[in-house]
Amino acid sequence: MFRLCLLGAVLSFAVLGSLATESQQSSTEVQLDGSSEQQLQEEEDEDESQSAEASLSEFISGDYADYPVRVLKEVDVDTLNENCVNGECKGLMFDDPSEVVFFEAKPAIRFTSGSTYKFKKPQEYDVLKFIDSKFANFPLNLFYALKIRELDMRNCSIQSLTWDNFLMADQLSILLLSDNDLQEVAPMTFNSAENLAFLFLDGNDIETLHRESFKELNKLYMLDLHDNRISSLHDDVFTYLPALQQLNLAGNQLQVIADVLFANNPRLVSVSLERNALEKIGDYAFQNQEDMEYIGLSHNTPLQILVGNMRVDNLWARNCSISRVNIYGKVKNADFQLNRISELYFSRPESLETLRISDNSLMQIASLSQATNLQYFDVSNNPQLQTLPEFWQADSLEVLDLSNTSLTSIPIAILSASEKLKSLNVSNNHLSRIDPGDFKYFEKLDHLYLHRNNWNCYSLQIIMDMLIRPWKISYTMDIYDENFPGEYIGGIKCMYRLDDNDDDDMENSLLEPLSMAGLTSRLTQSIAEGEKDVGESSQVYEDGISEQVSDIEILRTELKAIVGIYEQKFSHFYNKIEELDRRLKTFEQFNKTLWQHVTITI
Repeated sequence: MFRLCLLGAVLSFAVLGSLATESQQSSTEVQLDGSSEQQLQEEEDEDESQSAEASLSEFISGDYADYPVRVLKEVDVDTLNENCVNGECKGLMFDDPSEVVFFEAKPAIRFTSGSTYKFKKPQEYDVLKFIDSKFANFPLNLFYALKIRELDMRNCSIQSLTWDNFLMADQLSILLLSDNDLQEVAPMTFNSAENLAFLFLDGNDIETLHRESFKELNKLYMLDLHDNRISSLHDDVFTYLPALQQLNLAGNQLQVIADVLFANNPRLVSVSLERNALEKIGDYAFQNQEDMEYIGLSHNTPLQILVGNMRVDNLWARNCSISRVNIYGKVKNADFQLNRISELYFSRPESLETLRISDNSLMQIASLSQATNLQYFDVSNNPQLQTLPEFWQADSLEVLDLSNTSLTSIPIAILSASEKLKSLNVSNNHLSRIDPGDFKYFEKLDHLYLHRNNWNCYSLQIIMDMLIRPWKISYTMDIYDENFPGEYIGGIKCMYRLDDNDDDDMENSLLEPLSMAGLTSRLTQSIAEGEKDVGESSQVYEDGISEQVSDIEILRTELKAIVGIYEQKFSHFYNKIEELDRRLKTFEQFNKTLWQHVTITI
């Protein structure tokens, strides 16, 4: 039997409307005037027909005048009792697109005697779930036969929705239509479900949303549209959702978010736009939202510039192509990892508590010098950075990751101002030493990552013995390489060498007392002074010379031992030692000659 489904829906609506008032109580008795049950049924059928025709005329002349009428084969299902147990219905198979399931709409009437009958209330379900079922078209009259608050029809192969599917759905609060085959949400589809609060349409094939797709959903709190095929949005598509707080549009094909898209959603707290093809986000797209909790923009490869006026706790924009970030507003936690950012600006840096900006192209972060409340800062893998703000009030900082930022020295100014710092990562840089005078700023640390640097073994040994081990600071080790020409101290690679400054200082300090003119001058002065107390001066001079020679010999022995091991790797250093040795021999010869010509008179 083929019928107009629209007409069937409206007829049912009219019948229920005429009986709803009388059936407010679960059992309302009605006195009959002696008519038989057959006569009563005939009269009811005639009244239904007249009422339905009037209702149909009213509907068609109203909002739905232009709505297309579907002509489908109707499959009448009197009851769900045979297929449903405890709110779970299984094995209902109606996957023919030319068919639509039509649930019995009439309230059951039970005769208690020859002259009285009772209206039986529709069965109520807090939750009705369809499992292993298929409906090519959403069932008709489902909400006439049942009073449902939560309807779960996920993965039911539903291809179409129309406004007449939700007539009498005024008690529906949660609707799950995920993982179906919907391609469109027609205008005014949910007009009769005015109490709907949670709507899940994710995992479908939706390409089109109309301006009035969500009209009358004034109480909708959450709308999930992720993993569809939506490429554009009408500026007013969310206008009819004043209570909307959570919106998920991730995994679509959106390219632009207009300034006015969320203008009428002041309560919006969470927007997910990850995995789209966004090229532009309006500067004022989020300016009407006072305190948002989350904005997700990650994995939008075409997005190159992020400029926005927003107030949000969590701003996530990972793995895009962003080169410039300008945030005018308040952001608490931001994640911009895996971009190309070279310009970074926050108008209110004092609001930041967490900032992850690793794997970018930053050269400076001057705008963060006033980030006084920053607790977690990851700026790793920015090899062009090299320097940090000189005057950074980072007194709240607890975790600082500066790995692979081409540092040649640790920013002591930041450490001295960061009383709460517990974790410092300076691995994979160009560090060679830490001044022992600065160790006091490291003692508060729990974790210190030092591996993959250019450590001098002398300095590293001091760091281990005077800082890491005494204060029980945890650290990471280098991966062992048997071909590494240097040594491992505490599992960290290092090389024995004198730094350039130390090299020059040592050379000057050693060669200064070996100057011939200097020695002659000092000896002459000593002899002159010896006229007053020759014996005492002579003994002091001998002790002084012996002490100098002894110290130099000890140093020469140590350095020669090191050169003996690493002579092929430290040719420059070895040459200097050779020069030092030559001068020492000259000094020894001069010393012997000098004492042969010195006469001491007592």
